[in-house]
Amino acid sequence: VLPLLIRFPLLLLVMWWLLSTSQAIHLQTALDGQYGRYNGMLTNLSLITMFIVLASSPFDAARLRRFLSMLLVVLLLVCLYAFIQFLGMDPALGIKAGMRPVSSVGNPVALATILLIAMPLIFAEALVRDRNSQKIVLFVSFLLITLVFFLTGSRGPLLGFTTGIVAALLVYLYFKPGGLKGIRFSILVKAMIGVLLLGAIAIYLMQDRLSLGPAVEMRLIYFDVALQMILDSPVFGYGFESFRLAYPLYRPFQDARFSEDSSIVVTPTMIHNDYLQLAADNGLPAMIFYLFFVAGLFWLILKALKSDREMRFYHAGILVMLAAYLVQGMTGWLEAASSVMYWLLLGVGTSFVLHRLEPAPVVDRRSAYVYIAVISGGLIVTGIYAYRFSLKVAQDYTLRQAEAYAFARPDITDK
Repeated sequence: VLPLLIRFPLLLLVMWWLLSTSQAIHLQTALDGQYGRYNGMLTNLSLITMFIVLASSPFDAARLRRFLSMLLVVLLLVCLYAFIQFLGMDPALGIKAGMRPVSSVGNPVALATILLIAMPLIFAEALVRDRNSQKIVLFVSFLLITLVFFLTGSRGPLLGFTTGIVAALLVYLYFKPGGLKGIRFSILVKAMIGVLLLGAIAIYLMQDRLSLGPAVEMRLIYFDVALQMILDSPVFGYGFESFRLAYPLYRPFQDARFSEDSSIVVTPTMIHNDYLQLAADNGLPAMIFYLFFVAGLFWLILKALKSDREMRFYHAGILVMLAAYLVQGMTGWLEAASSVMYWLLLGVGTSFVLHRLEPAPVVDRRSAYVYIAVISGGLIVTGIYAYRFSLKVAQDYTLRQAEAYAFARPDITDK
Protein backbone atom coordinates (compact mmCIF):
# COMPACT_ATOMS: atom_id res chain seq x y z
CA VAL A 1 0.00 0.00 0.00
CA LEU A 2 1.40 3.41 -0.92
CA PRO A 3 2.11 5.70 2.04
CA LEU A 4 -0.30 8.53 2.74
CA LEU A 5 2.35 11.06 1.75
CA ILE A 6 2.01 10.17 -1.94
CA ARG A 7 -1.35 8.38 -1.90
CA PHE A 8 -3.37 11.37 -0.75
CA PRO A 9 -2.15 13.98 -3.31
CA LEU A 10 -2.35 11.37 -6.07
CA LEU A 11 -5.98 10.64 -5.14
CA LEU A 12 -6.76 14.36 -5.09
CA LEU A 13 -5.11 14.76 -8.49
CA VAL A 14 -7.21 12.00 -10.06
CA MET A 15 -10.42 13.33 -8.52
CA TRP A 16 -9.63 16.83 -9.78
CA TRP A 17 -8.94 15.46 -13.26
CA LEU A 18 -12.40 13.90 -13.27
CA LEU A 19 -14.05 17.07 -12.02
CA SER A 20 -12.18 19.46 -14.33
CA THR A 21 -12.75 17.25 -17.36
CA SER A 22 -16.49 17.59 -16.82
CA GLN A 23 -16.00 21.34 -17.29
CA ALA A 24 -13.79 21.05 -20.42
CA ILE A 25 -14.55 23.27 -23.41
CA HIS A 26 -14.59 20.15 -25.62
CA LEU A 27 -15.25 16.87 -23.83
CA GLN A 28 -14.13 14.58 -26.66
CA THR A 29 -10.70 16.25 -26.84
CA ALA A 30 -10.37 16.20 -23.05
CA LEU A 31 -11.07 12.46 -22.99
CA ASP A 32 -8.99 11.30 -25.96
CA GLY A 33 -6.53 14.14 -26.52
CA GLN A 34 -5.57 15.96 -29.68
CA TYR A 35 -5.36 14.20 -33.04
CA GLY A 36 -2.02 12.40 -33.29
CA ARG A 37 -1.10 12.99 -29.62
CA TYR A 38 -3.73 11.27 -27.42
CA ASN A 39 -2.73 12.72 -24.05
CA GLY A 40 -6.30 12.97 -22.83
CA MET A 41 -7.76 12.00 -19.47
CA LEU A 42 -8.11 8.32 -20.38
CA THR A 43 -4.41 8.09 -21.23
CA ASN A 44 -3.38 9.79 -17.98
CA LEU A 45 -5.69 7.62 -15.87
CA SER A 46 -4.19 4.52 -17.50
CA LEU A 47 -0.69 5.75 -16.65
CA ILE A 48 -1.67 6.46 -13.05
CA THR A 49 -3.13 2.93 -12.81
CA MET A 50 0.14 1.49 -14.12
CA PHE A 51 2.09 3.51 -11.54
CA ILE A 52 -0.12 2.34 -8.65
CA VAL A 53 0.13 -1.32 -9.71
CA LEU A 54 3.93 -1.16 -10.09
CA ALA A 55 4.53 0.92 -6.97
CA SER A 56 2.40 -1.50 -4.93
CA SER A 57 4.33 -4.53 -6.23
CA PRO A 58 7.38 -5.90 -4.35
CA PHE A 59 10.45 -4.85 -6.34
CA ASP A 60 13.53 -6.03 -4.46
CA ALA A 61 17.11 -5.63 -5.68
CA ALA A 62 17.07 -8.83 -7.74
CA ARG A 63 13.90 -7.89 -9.59
CA LEU A 64 15.16 -4.36 -10.15
CA ARG A 65 18.37 -5.69 -11.71
CA ARG A 66 16.44 -7.99 -14.04
CA PHE A 67 14.19 -5.12 -15.03
CA LEU A 68 17.16 -2.84 -15.73
CA SER A 69 18.84 -5.55 -17.80
CA MET A 70 15.76 -5.85 -20.03
CA LEU A 71 15.49 -2.07 -20.20
CA LEU A 72 19.12 -1.77 -21.30
CA VAL A 73 18.63 -4.24 -24.16
CA VAL A 74 15.61 -2.30 -25.42
CA LEU A 75 17.39 1.05 -25.15
CA LEU A 76 20.45 -0.21 -27.02
CA LEU A 77 18.23 -1.38 -29.90
CA VAL A 78 16.48 2.00 -29.93
CA CYS A 79 19.84 3.82 -29.90
CA LEU A 80 21.23 1.61 -32.67
CA TYR A 81 18.29 2.49 -34.90
CA ALA A 82 18.71 6.17 -34.01
CA PHE A 83 22.41 6.09 -34.91
CA ILE A 84 21.57 4.46 -38.25
CA GLN A 85 19.16 7.31 -38.91
CA PHE A 86 21.78 9.91 -38.00
CA LEU A 87 24.13 8.38 -40.57
CA GLY A 88 21.39 8.67 -43.20
CA MET A 89 21.02 4.91 -43.66
CA ASP A 90 17.30 4.62 -42.96
CA PRO A 91 15.43 4.62 -46.29
CA ALA A 92 12.07 4.01 -44.62
CA LEU A 93 11.79 7.48 -43.04
CA GLY A 94 14.08 9.28 -45.45
CA ILE A 95 16.07 11.04 -42.72
CA LYS A 96 19.18 12.64 -44.18
CA ALA A 97 22.62 12.23 -42.65
CA GLY A 98 23.23 14.64 -39.78
CA MET A 99 19.55 15.19 -39.05
CA ARG A 100 18.09 14.67 -35.59
CA PRO A 101 17.29 10.97 -35.11
CA VAL A 102 13.85 9.91 -33.93
CA SER A 103 14.42 6.12 -33.78
CA SER A 104 11.20 4.14 -33.30
CA VAL A 105 9.79 6.81 -30.96
CA GLY A 106 8.92 9.22 -33.77
CA ASN A 107 10.08 12.45 -32.13
CA PRO A 108 13.64 13.50 -31.17
CA VAL A 109 12.56 15.30 -28.00
CA ALA A 110 10.53 12.32 -26.79
CA LEU A 111 13.48 10.04 -27.61
CA ALA A 112 15.84 12.28 -25.64
CA THR A 113 13.44 12.34 -22.68
CA ILE A 114 13.20 8.56 -22.60
CA LEU A 115 16.98 8.22 -22.65
CA LEU A 116 17.34 11.00 -20.07
CA ILE A 117 15.25 9.27 -17.40
CA ALA A 118 16.80 5.86 -18.06
CA MET A 119 20.47 6.90 -17.96
CA PRO A 120 20.72 7.52 -14.17
CA LEU A 121 19.46 4.01 -13.43
CA ILE A 122 21.82 2.44 -15.97
CA PHE A 123 24.72 4.37 -14.44
CA ALA A 124 23.71 3.26 -10.93
CA GLU A 125 23.54 -0.35 -12.15
CA ALA A 126 27.09 -0.05 -13.47
CA LEU A 127 28.32 1.20 -10.11
CA VAL A 128 26.83 -1.64 -8.06
CA ARG A 129 28.12 -4.46 -10.25
CA ASP A 130 30.97 -6.48 -8.74
CA ARG A 131 32.68 -7.83 -11.85
CA ASN A 132 34.86 -5.48 -13.86
CA SER A 133 33.65 -7.01 -17.13
CA GLN A 134 30.05 -6.17 -16.24
CA LYS A 135 31.06 -2.64 -15.25
CA ILE A 136 32.82 -2.11 -18.58
CA VAL A 137 29.85 -3.35 -20.60
CA LEU A 138 27.43 -1.16 -18.66
CA PHE A 139 29.62 1.94 -18.84
CA VAL A 140 30.15 1.52 -22.59
CA SER A 141 26.40 1.07 -23.02
CA PHE A 142 25.82 4.18 -20.93
CA LEU A 143 28.19 6.22 -23.12
CA LEU A 144 26.49 4.98 -26.31
CA ILE A 145 23.09 5.97 -24.94
CA THR A 146 24.53 9.34 -23.93
CA LEU A 147 25.90 9.89 -27.44
CA VAL A 148 22.50 9.28 -29.05
CA PHE A 149 20.94 11.52 -26.41
CA PHE A 150 23.19 14.41 -27.46
CA LEU A 151 22.59 13.75 -31.16
CA THR A 152 18.88 14.46 -30.71
CA GLY A 153 19.76 18.12 -30.16
CA SER A 154 16.91 18.63 -27.69
CA ARG A 155 17.19 21.69 -25.48
CA GLY A 156 14.80 20.71 -22.70
CA PRO A 157 16.29 17.24 -22.07
CA LEU A 158 19.78 18.77 -22.24
CA LEU A 159 18.76 21.14 -19.44
CA GLY A 160 17.46 18.14 -17.50
CA PHE A 161 20.72 16.28 -18.16
CA THR A 162 22.71 19.18 -16.71
CA THR A 163 20.44 19.19 -13.67
CA GLY A 164 20.95 15.45 -13.27
CA ILE A 165 24.73 15.84 -13.23
CA VAL A 166 24.48 18.60 -10.62
CA ALA A 167 22.11 16.48 -8.49
CA ALA A 168 24.46 13.48 -8.71
CA LEU A 169 27.45 15.59 -7.65
CA LEU A 170 25.50 17.05 -4.73
CA VAL A 171 24.55 13.56 -3.54
CA TYR A 172 28.17 12.43 -3.89
CA LEU A 173 29.56 15.44 -1.99
CA TYR A 174 26.92 15.15 0.72
CA PHE A 175 27.76 11.55 1.58
CA LYS A 176 31.51 11.93 0.92
CA PRO A 177 33.62 9.33 -0.95
CA GLY A 178 34.26 7.34 2.19
CA GLY A 179 30.56 7.00 2.92
CA LEU A 180 29.80 5.37 -0.41
CA LYS A 181 31.27 1.92 -0.21
CA GLY A 182 32.29 0.18 -3.38
CA ILE A 183 32.72 3.32 -5.46
CA ARG A 184 36.02 4.58 -6.80
CA PHE A 185 36.46 8.24 -7.46
CA SER A 186 38.47 7.44 -10.59
CA ILE A 187 35.43 5.68 -12.11
CA LEU A 188 33.33 8.78 -11.68
CA VAL A 189 36.06 10.99 -13.15
CA LYS A 190 36.46 8.76 -16.23
CA ALA A 191 32.71 8.57 -16.75
CA MET A 192 32.36 12.35 -16.47
CA ILE A 193 35.22 12.91 -18.92
CA GLY A 194 33.61 10.53 -21.39
CA VAL A 195 30.23 12.25 -21.06
CA LEU A 196 31.77 15.71 -21.50
CA LEU A 197 33.72 14.64 -24.61
CA LEU A 198 30.62 13.09 -26.17
CA GLY A 199 28.60 16.15 -25.26
CA ALA A 200 31.16 18.51 -26.81
CA ILE A 201 31.23 16.51 -30.06
CA ALA A 202 27.46 16.25 -30.30
CA ILE A 203 26.89 19.92 -29.44
CA TYR A 204 29.38 20.91 -32.16
CA LEU A 205 27.48 18.77 -34.67
CA MET A 206 24.09 20.13 -33.57
CA GLN A 207 25.06 23.72 -32.76
CA ASP A 208 22.50 25.19 -35.16
CA ARG A 209 19.72 23.30 -33.43
CA LEU A 210 20.82 24.31 -29.93
CA SER A 211 21.22 28.01 -30.75
CA LEU A 212 18.62 30.45 -29.45
CA GLY A 213 16.34 31.71 -32.19
CA PRO A 214 12.74 31.82 -33.41
CA ALA A 215 11.87 28.61 -31.53
CA VAL A 216 12.52 30.34 -28.20
CA GLU A 217 10.44 33.34 -29.26
CA MET A 218 7.58 30.99 -30.15
CA ARG A 219 7.73 29.37 -26.73
CA LEU A 220 7.56 32.75 -25.00
CA ILE A 221 4.40 33.49 -26.97
CA TYR A 222 2.94 30.13 -25.89
CA PHE A 223 3.81 30.87 -22.25
CA ASP A 224 2.10 34.26 -22.43
CA VAL A 225 -1.07 32.74 -23.89
CA ALA A 226 -1.01 29.98 -21.27
CA LEU A 227 -0.77 32.51 -18.44
CA GLN A 228 -3.77 34.38 -19.84
CA MET A 229 -5.72 31.11 -20.01
CA ILE A 230 -4.85 30.30 -16.40
CA LEU A 231 -5.94 33.77 -15.25
CA ASP A 232 -9.27 33.36 -17.05
CA SER A 233 -9.93 29.84 -15.73
CA PRO A 234 -7.69 29.21 -12.70
CA VAL A 235 -9.84 26.53 -11.05
CA PHE A 236 -10.93 24.04 -13.70
CA GLY A 237 -8.85 24.98 -16.75
CA TYR A 238 -9.96 24.19 -20.27
CA GLY A 239 -9.60 20.40 -20.36
CA PHE A 240 -6.84 18.01 -21.34
CA GLU A 241 -4.98 19.04 -24.52
CA SER A 242 -7.30 21.99 -25.14
CA PHE A 243 -4.51 24.49 -25.75
CA ARG A 244 -4.93 24.25 -29.51
CA LEU A 245 -8.65 24.92 -29.19
CA ALA A 246 -8.28 27.91 -26.89
CA TYR A 247 -5.18 29.43 -28.50
CA PRO A 248 -7.05 31.30 -31.30
CA LEU A 249 -9.05 33.16 -28.61
CA TYR A 250 -5.81 34.64 -27.29
CA ARG A 251 -3.90 34.92 -30.57
CA PRO A 252 -1.34 37.69 -29.95
CA PHE A 253 -0.45 40.51 -32.30
CA GLN A 254 3.05 39.04 -32.66
CA ASP A 255 1.93 35.59 -33.73
CA ALA A 256 3.96 32.40 -33.47
CA ARG A 257 5.42 31.51 -36.83
CA PHE A 258 7.23 28.48 -38.20
CA SER A 259 10.99 28.91 -37.75
CA GLU A 260 11.83 27.68 -41.26
CA ASP A 261 9.14 29.72 -43.04
CA SER A 262 7.95 32.92 -41.37
CA SER A 263 4.89 33.04 -43.63
CA ILE A 264 3.40 30.00 -41.87
CA VAL A 265 1.42 30.83 -38.73
CA VAL A 266 1.60 28.09 -36.10
CA THR A 267 -1.40 26.90 -34.09
CA PRO A 268 0.32 24.92 -31.33
CA THR A 269 -0.99 21.76 -29.70
CA MET A 270 1.07 22.13 -26.52
CA ILE A 271 2.56 24.89 -24.33
CA HIS A 272 6.11 23.48 -24.10
CA ASN A 273 5.97 23.66 -20.29
CA ASP A 274 4.55 20.77 -18.29
CA TYR A 275 3.51 22.89 -15.32
CA LEU A 276 1.76 25.60 -17.32
CA GLN A 277 0.13 22.77 -19.29
CA LEU A 278 -1.17 21.19 -16.08
CA ALA A 279 -2.59 24.49 -14.85
CA ALA A 280 -4.10 25.49 -18.21
CA ASP A 281 -5.62 22.05 -18.81
CA ASN A 282 -7.02 21.24 -15.37
CA GLY A 283 -6.56 24.35 -13.25
CA LEU A 284 -4.06 25.41 -10.61
CA PRO A 285 -5.28 22.76 -8.10
CA ALA A 286 -4.13 19.98 -10.49
CA MET A 287 -0.65 21.47 -10.70
CA ILE A 288 -0.50 21.89 -6.91
CA PHE A 289 -1.62 18.29 -6.24
CA TYR A 290 0.98 16.97 -8.69
CA LEU A 291 3.76 19.02 -7.08
CA PHE A 292 2.76 17.74 -3.62
CA PHE A 293 2.86 14.19 -5.00
CA VAL A 294 6.36 14.76 -6.39
CA ALA A 295 7.50 16.37 -3.12
CA GLY A 296 6.34 13.27 -1.25
CA LEU A 297 8.37 11.07 -3.58
CA PHE A 298 11.46 13.22 -3.03
CA TRP A 299 11.04 12.94 0.74
CA LEU A 300 10.80 9.14 0.59
CA ILE A 301 13.83 8.83 -1.71
CA LEU A 302 15.95 11.10 0.50
CA LYS A 303 14.88 9.08 3.53
CA ALA A 304 16.00 5.90 1.79
CA LEU A 305 19.29 7.52 0.79
CA LYS A 306 20.09 8.28 4.41
CA SER A 307 18.97 4.97 5.92
CA ASP A 308 19.78 2.36 3.27
CA ARG A 309 23.54 2.43 2.67
CA GLU A 310 23.62 -0.90 0.89
CA MET A 311 21.42 0.22 -2.02
CA ARG A 312 22.26 3.91 -1.98
CA PHE A 313 23.36 3.98 -5.60
CA TYR A 314 19.94 2.86 -6.78
CA HIS A 315 18.22 5.46 -4.60
CA ALA A 316 20.53 8.15 -5.96
CA GLY A 317 19.75 7.04 -9.52
CA ILE A 318 16.00 7.28 -8.87
CA LEU A 319 16.46 10.72 -7.31
CA VAL A 320 18.51 12.00 -10.27
CA MET A 321 15.98 10.53 -12.73
CA LEU A 322 13.09 12.36 -11.08
CA ALA A 323 14.99 15.65 -10.80
CA ALA A 324 16.11 15.54 -14.44
CA TYR A 325 12.62 14.80 -15.73
CA LEU A 326 11.02 17.58 -13.69
CA VAL A 327 13.52 20.16 -14.96
CA GLN A 328 13.25 19.15 -18.61
CA GLY A 329 9.50 19.58 -18.25
CA MET A 330 10.03 23.32 -17.87
CA THR A 331 10.66 23.55 -21.64
CA GLY A 332 9.25 20.22 -22.81
CA TRP A 333 5.80 18.80 -23.33
CA LEU A 334 3.80 15.70 -22.49
CA GLU A 335 4.31 13.00 -25.11
CA ALA A 336 2.65 9.60 -24.84
CA ALA A 337 5.89 7.66 -25.44
CA SER A 338 7.95 9.53 -22.84
CA SER A 339 5.05 9.65 -20.36
CA VAL A 340 4.76 5.85 -20.44
CA MET A 341 8.49 5.49 -19.71
CA TYR A 342 8.33 8.10 -16.95
CA TRP A 343 5.44 6.50 -15.05
CA LEU A 344 6.90 3.04 -15.67
CA LEU A 345 10.30 3.88 -14.17
CA LEU A 346 8.71 5.98 -11.45
CA GLY A 347 6.48 3.09 -10.42
CA VAL A 348 9.36 0.60 -10.35
CA GLY A 349 11.60 3.08 -8.52
CA THR A 350 8.94 3.91 -5.93
CA SER A 351 8.29 0.22 -5.31
CA PHE A 352 12.00 -0.40 -4.74
CA VAL A 353 12.34 2.55 -2.36
CA LEU A 354 9.29 1.50 -0.34
CA HIS A 355 10.48 -2.11 -0.23
CA ARG A 356 13.86 -1.02 1.18
CA LEU A 357 12.25 1.31 3.73
CA GLU A 358 9.70 -1.28 4.90
CA PRO A 359 10.34 -4.80 3.54
CA ALA A 360 7.14 -6.24 5.04
CA PRO A 361 4.54 -3.48 5.45
CA VAL A 362 1.43 -4.13 7.49
CA VAL A 363 -1.71 -3.74 5.37
CA ASP A 364 -5.09 -3.30 7.02
CA ARG A 365 -8.16 -4.82 5.40
CA ARG A 366 -9.88 -1.50 4.68
CA SER A 367 -6.87 -0.16 2.75
CA ALA A 368 -6.68 -3.40 0.81
CA TYR A 369 -10.34 -3.10 -0.24
CA VAL A 370 -9.82 0.52 -1.28
CA TYR A 371 -6.78 -0.46 -3.34
CA ILE A 372 -8.64 -3.29 -5.04
CA ALA A 373 -11.44 -0.88 -5.95
CA VAL A 374 -9.04 1.78 -7.25
CA ILE A 375 -7.00 -0.64 -9.33
CA SER A 376 -10.12 -2.37 -10.66
CA GLY A 377 -11.54 0.98 -11.69
CA GLY A 378 -8.27 1.92 -13.31
CA LEU A 379 -8.15 -1.34 -15.25
CA ILE A 380 -11.70 -0.77 -16.47
CA VAL A 381 -10.73 2.73 -17.63
CA THR A 382 -7.66 1.25 -19.33
CA GLY A 383 -9.82 -1.29 -21.16
CA ILE A 384 -12.22 1.41 -22.32
CA TYR A 385 -9.29 3.54 -23.40
CA ALA A 386 -7.71 0.65 -25.33
CA TYR A 387 -10.96 0.08 -27.23
CA ARG A 388 -11.42 3.77 -28.03
CA PHE A 389 -7.76 4.10 -28.95
CA SER A 390 -8.02 1.23 -31.45
CA LEU A 391 -10.93 3.01 -33.12
CA LYS A 392 -8.99 6.28 -33.21
CA VAL A 393 -5.94 4.61 -34.74
CA ALA A 394 -8.10 3.09 -37.47
CA GLN A 395 -9.67 6.47 -38.20
CA ASP A 396 -6.28 8.22 -38.24
CA TYR A 397 -4.86 5.60 -40.59
CA THR A 398 -7.74 6.16 -43.00
CA LEU A 399 -7.23 9.93 -42.78
CA ARG A 400 -3.50 9.65 -43.43
CA GLN A 401 -4.14 7.40 -46.42
CA ALA A 402 -6.54 9.98 -47.82
CA GLU A 403 -4.00 12.77 -47.24
CA ALA A 404 -1.27 10.76 -48.98
CA TYR A 405 -3.57 10.05 -51.94
CA ALA A 406 -4.51 13.72 -52.26
CA PHE A 407 -0.84 14.68 -52.14
CA ALA A 408 -0.01 12.16 -54.85
CA ARG A 409 -2.89 13.46 -57.03
CA PRO A 410 -2.52 17.26 -57.11
CA ASP A 411 -5.15 17.42 -59.87
CA ILE A 412 -7.80 16.56 -57.26
CA THR A 413 -9.28 19.68 -55.70
CA ASP A 414 -12.22 20.37 -53.48
CA LYS A 415 -15.26 21.42 -55.50
